[in-house]
Amino acid sequence: MANAFSFIDFKKLVLIPKIIILYSLLIQSCNCNSLCSPEFCNSYLATESCLPLPEACKIQNSTNNGIFLPSPDPCNCCEYCLENLDANELCSIGDPSSPSPSTICGPGLTCTMKTDLATCQQMTTSCTLEQLAYDSKVNSGKIGHLERRTDCDRNGMHKPYKCIPGEICFCVSAEGDRIFGEVLFTPAPHFTLTCECSRMFNKAIQIENRYLNPSEYFRCQSNGDYDVLQCIDNTCFCVDADNGHLTYPDLNPVNITSVSQSTLPCFSNKTHKEAEYYRVCEAIYAKALNKSKFYKVNGYHLLGSILPNCQLDGLYAPVQENITQ
Repeated sequence: MANAFSFIDFKKLVLIPKIIILYSLLIQSCNCNSLCSPEFCNSYLATESCLPLPEACKIQNSTNNGIFLPSPDPCNCCEYCLENLDANELCSIGDPSSPSPSTICGPGLTCTMKTDLATCQQMTTSCTLEQLAYDSKVNSGKIGHLERRTDCDRNGMHKPYKCIPGEICFCVSAEGDRIFGEVLFTPAPHFTLTCECSRMFNKAIQIENRYLNPSEYFRCQSNGDYDVLQCIDNTCFCVDADNGHLTYPDLNPVNITSVSQSTLPCFSNKTHKEAEYYRVCEAIYAKALNKSKFYKVNGYHLLGSILPNCQLDGLYAPVQENITQ
C-alpha cells in the first residue's frame, strides 16, 4: 500500500482538499492496523466474552429492531447492537462516565429530558417538520396527487434524494436543498441514488467557504455517485461508486496516459476514454485557471477571462456566462 502511492507528494495535504480526501481513503481502505488482526480477535475472545445481543437486534422486524455499531471492545471483535426504543419510552442521556448503553431512541426520535425523566420524543428538524406537514395534509384531505412524504434518516436529516413521481429523482443535501445528481423516476431510488459524491462536494464548499475548481474534488457521475475512475494530476486509480473508497488498494495507480481497460479494472469504454481523463469543460477550466495563475505570478491581472461553469461530472453546466451576459 505504501509503495503504491509513493510518488504522491503528501506535503500538499494542507493545500489540496482532494489530496486530503485521497489520504483518508488510503487509511480507510487498507488493512493498516497490525494489532487488529483476526489472530488478535481469536486470542481476545478466548479469554473475554462478548455481551449478548438484545433480542430485538436478533429479530429485526418492524416492531423489534436495533442498530449495529462499532463495538466498544478492542478492535471491534464483538458484535455490538443497541435496541431501538419507541416514542415516549424512557431513555438515558448519559455522559462519558456512564456504562455502555444497551438501548437508543429509534429513527427520528431523540432523548429529551422532561422534569426528572428522559423519554424518546420526535425530533424537530426541517425534515421531520415536513413529514408532519404532509401527515396533516393527508388527515385533512388536502394532499396533492403528486406529493410524496419526505424521507428522513435516523438522525432526522433528509435522505439523499427526493422524487417527482413519473418524472425524476434528484439528489438533496442533508438540509433538503437540491444538489447535483438526478435520474429518471424510479420507485426504488435507494438502489440508484446514494448521492454521496455530490453531498461530499456540498459539504466541502461549506467548509472551504468558496467554490472548488475541478482539480480539488473527486468527479461524480450524473446521478451524484462517484465516478469509479479518478485521477489526481496525472495519477489515476479506481474507487467505489457509493462511497469513494479505493476498490483495489493493492493495485498500483497508473499514469493518465496509460488509462485503459487493461490497466484499471474500473475503466469502462462506455464512459471513459483511453489515455484521457478530463472532459471538455474540465480541460478548458484547467487551462484557463493555469493561464490566470501564470499571469498573477508574474505580476499581471488577466482581464476578461471567464472560467466555464462545469458540472460535477466534468460536463458543461446548462447555464454559462460571458463578459456581457
